[in-house]
Amino acid sequence: MLQAEAIETRSLCVDQTLKKILKTESSKKERPVIFDQSADDEELLLLMQQIVVKENDRDFLVADLDTIWNWDRKNGMKFIYKLLDLMNRNYEIDSVQSPLKEIYIQQANEMCEGLN
Repeated sequence: MLQAEAIETRSLCVDQTLKKILKTESSKKERPVIFDQSADDEELLLLMQQIVVKENDRDFLVADLDTIWNWDRKNGMKFIYKLLDLMNRNYEIDSVQSPLKEIYIQQANEMCEGLN
């Protein structure tokens, strides 16, 4: 029973640590925004192309979502629910591409090392 509790505690620690890692500024600046093929995401992509200046208008980073979020708050919050959906999807570990995903998982495992 104690071993199962230790495994569950470690698993919770890793999950919580991964969420913290994904919210760091450094993480947001190294992960591309993953858009779906939905009309809502297409609308947000067009908005980002207008608001956030990039050399390649498809190379948006998760940090750019903060810029759009702040812009939307100042401009009537028309896109808030669409932005929340896009942001939620991009703050899940499954949205992170390899090898970055493995690096984050390794970091979380190392931070929770003493819990097994």
